[in-house]
Amino acid sequence: MERKIIKDIMKKFILAVAISFVTIISNAQKWMVYSLSGKVEDVSANTAKPLRLRDVISANTKLNIPYRGCVVLFDESSSQQLTLKNPGRATVKEMMSDKKNSIKKLTSDYLAFIKKQVTGGGQILVRNCSDPATVTRNLMVALDYGKDGSDLVICGVDGYTEARNTLKKEFNNFRKNMLDDYQKFRKNMLNDYADFVRDPWKTVQLIPAEEKPKDEKIRPLVVIEKGGKTIVPDFDNKDKLEKNKVTPSPLDGDLKPLPTVEEKVNPIAIDDKGKPIMPDFDLTNNDKPVVIPFALEEDLKPIVIEEEFHSLSIDDKSNPIAPDFDKNKTVKKQDLILTVLPVPQPLPIPELVVPVKENLDTKGQYHSFSFFGTEMKVRWTDDCKFTIKSMNENAIADAIAALSDPKYDNVLYDCLQLRDTYHLSDWAYYLMLKEVSAQLCGKDTNEATLLMAMLYSQSGYRIRLAKAGQKLLTLISTQFNLYGYSYMIMDGCNWYLLDGDYSGIDFCNAHFEKEREMSLIMRESPRFTNNNSEIRSFASPYYNQLVAQVSVNKNLMDFYATYPSAYFNNNFMTRWAMYANKEMQPEVREQLYPQLKDMIAGKSQREKVESLLNWIQTSFKYEYDDVVWGCDRAFFAEESLYYSGCDCEDRSILFTRLVRDLVGLKCILVFYPGHLASGVCFTENIDGDFVDVDGNRFTICDPTIIGRGAPIGWTMRGMDNSSASVIVLE
Repeated sequence: MERKIIKDIMKKFILAVAISFVTIISNAQKWMVYSLSGKVEDVSANTAKPLRLRDVISANTKLNIPYRGCVVLFDESSSQQLTLKNPGRATVKEMMSDKKNSIKKLTSDYLAFIKKQVTGGGQILVRNCSDPATVTRNLMVALDYGKDGSDLVICGVDGYTEARNTLKKEFNNFRKNMLDDYQKFRKNMLNDYADFVRDPWKTVQLIPAEEKPKDEKIRPLVVIEKGGKTIVPDFDNKDKLEKNKVTPSPLDGDLKPLPTVEEKVNPIAIDDKGKPIMPDFDLTNNDKPVVIPFALEEDLKPIVIEEEFHSLSIDDKSNPIAPDFDKNKTVKKQDLILTVLPVPQPLPIPELVVPVKENLDTKGQYHSFSFFGTEMKVRWTDDCKFTIKSMNENAIADAIAALSDPKYDNVLYDCLQLRDTYHLSDWAYYLMLKEVSAQLCGKDTNEATLLMAMLYSQSGYRIRLAKAGQKLLTLISTQFNLYGYSYMIMDGCNWYLLDGDYSGIDFCNAHFEKEREMSLIMRESPRFTNNNSEIRSFASPYYNQLVAQVSVNKNLMDFYATYPSAYFNNNFMTRWAMYANKEMQPEVREQLYPQLKDMIAGKSQREKVESLLNWIQTSFKYEYDDVVWGCDRAFFAEESLYYSGCDCEDRSILFTRLVRDLVGLKCILVFYPGHLASGVCFTENIDGDFVDVDGNRFTICDPTIIGRGAPIGWTMRGMDNSSASVIVLE
């Protein structure tokens, strides 16, 4: 009996010892407080005790972590670091199972660093916060490892040199491994592309370039007053030109009318090909109104139009007073708009084939070049030079494989930085890559073509390699239809040959993923170095208050002259949208807009718009594109302020830009066969001709009614608003 009792006692003793041992083991993992943020408390004993740095707690310690609080714990035995940041009240063990908290294994170097800091008088290099808004006096030390944005930050008061060196060594090893992985991936990608290039290229025939359409030439309406009539003079009757007596409108109030002025109009000279030569008309005499003659094609018969004309009255400040249309002119409501043309939208910046990293291990020399008068530079070393041994597929592929070397990374990195710094559009970036490649590899060389193609494609743009004989070529895909360039159609896209004139080529379809086509939409002007033109004065000879002076950047004008003429969505009438929706250059705005704001200050919407309209009608010289350029060419708004003459589309583009910027009203371009005008959506009740677009009433404003000009609401004779096409501008 006693033996049995002793046996039971021994079992209970062993069980108690086992339970105690298990309890000791479970509590053996001790966590030291390494970092604190916020008022974290130990609430194990049913009392709130603030947690302090270097406190040692167990897995069963119950903590209370406030909102935005955080505690970092360190356990030497397991080489673990535990970060608790999810607010709430629980034991450390329970918090470890929360996915919002984290636990990680420490490296031996980092473990040694922490052990030194938390034991034996070392300084804990962390930021210690008593609450989210209070930070103790700690020194922030930034380890600058270059320009890759990977600065490592630690905090402390002193004694951080050894820790700095340890962390820097570990960081550099990590960075090197990451860079090696990146370069390996990048090299493999380019080698895969090169292998694709080795496949036989396909022979294709290009479609001949599309010629620009020739619109019917419409003469501008010249408003003069002669015997109470509005007259379009017969300028083609060169042998019977008579003196035109031009009498300006009578002035209101006590002001006396201007005297009648006789002006001699010289016959228009004819060149050796029977074409008219435009005379140099003097538009600077503000004492008399001017009739501007226009050279017309011989097969375009003149039209003399006479109708009752109620001249524009002007107030005591020489500003035009709008006529009463209810009495003077029948208002024509046009309910039917034949076509509302789509406006192309800008595309986002293309995604890089591989995020390019600056190669800090390569110390390349900077090579400077000039791009539209702007000094730029990229890194390029002598050992970057390469050659294409022949024009067979393998030789081209070998050159591409050579370009996968990391030493070429910086030239791509620098080009992308230049694109962002100078706000280059897709077209400007393409031209810049051509220029830098020509500078580095030689103008018109196959090496320059290949370098440009690789830089352009790795920037995320769609491009294909081609060849004709011993000449390497490229084809570019764009959302627009381009005039003047031969092309091919593949996968539903047009591919344009922008250099050279070839009918047949060998074509390679090697490409990268996520590429996108070139966009010709340019929301803002490139930030080229200023090369200011001479200041021009645009003063109305009829309205003294309508005057402004401006100078433009000639470097920008040179760039605009390269812009390809194009249309969108297979509708050639959309070609003006990309010109009209571009913002005015900042330097021009700073010069011109304050003058125009003063000119329209204190006026109603109608008066503001009509002042801008009359300023363009009477201050700018009209000229046909084929006389100036030999072909149709639209202007960006600033170009009309630079070149000596502008036509209907240029005037409408400038006018709608000014109205949107200075008056804040929505505008449209109104296209008739052979002519472009504009419309403005007023928020006031306005009389005059208008068109209705989706319930919005746009009053016709035609900047091409010249001479004395005309008020808003006038449609040029012969134009039919009911069958017009419109472009709604942004």
